Amino acid sequence: MLILRVLNIALTLVALCFISFWSAVFYLGSEYSYAKLKEELVSSFLKRFLGFFILPFIVSVGIWVLNWLVYRLGVVAINRDYPIKVAAISLVILSVGALVGTFLFFSN
Repeated sequence: MLILRVLNIALTLVALCFISFWSAVFYLGSEYSYAKLKEELVSSFLKRFLGFFILPFIVSVGIWVLNWLVYRLGVVAINRDYPIKVAAISLVILSVGALVGTFLFFSN
């Protein structure tokens, strides 16, 4: 159980760093279009956050599948509700990371 918990924490932290960094830095537009995004701040913020919310969702589903497989194969004795609990916590943490990264993108 301890190994699975450490693995879940490590996966979540690596994904948190990745998602936060890319939501704060990644942009393929010009300086003009960046200024235009800042003019329409609320809608641009929501669109960017929702766009980067896809990554936490995908990672959380992956973590759920990993934990579900561990439960089904009986590799580690875990509670039946553990995979969904870990995925939900991961989704919340990674979503906050995407939100903070999006905030940092627009605060530059």
